[in-house]
Amino acid sequence: MELGPHLREGRFACGEAKAEKILDLAKNDATTASVRYQRNVELRQLDAVDTACGAVTRPPGDASVTIEKKDSGWSVKADAAAGN
Repeated sequence: MELGPHLREGRFACGEAKAEKILDLAKNDATTASVRYQRNVELRQLDAVDTACGAVTRPPGDASVTIEKKDSGWSVKADAAAGN
C-alpha cells in the first residue's frame, strides 16, 4: 500500500492508561524484577477512526515492564518503558 499525496502518517493521543494493580512480580536478580500489571485503558476519538479506516486494535488490559533498583529506589527501566 502506498500513501498518496493527500494522505500522511500521523499520530495522536487516543487514550490514557493507568496502572491499577500488580498481577505478577518476578525477581530477575538483585537489581531488576519483571512486573505484569492490570491497567485501566481509557480510549478517546476512536469511533471516528474506526468509521474512516476500519477497526483499530485496542490495547490489552494488562502490560509488563522491567523495574530496576537504583539509589533513589525502584523505577521502570527506560528501555522497557518505551515499548509499553
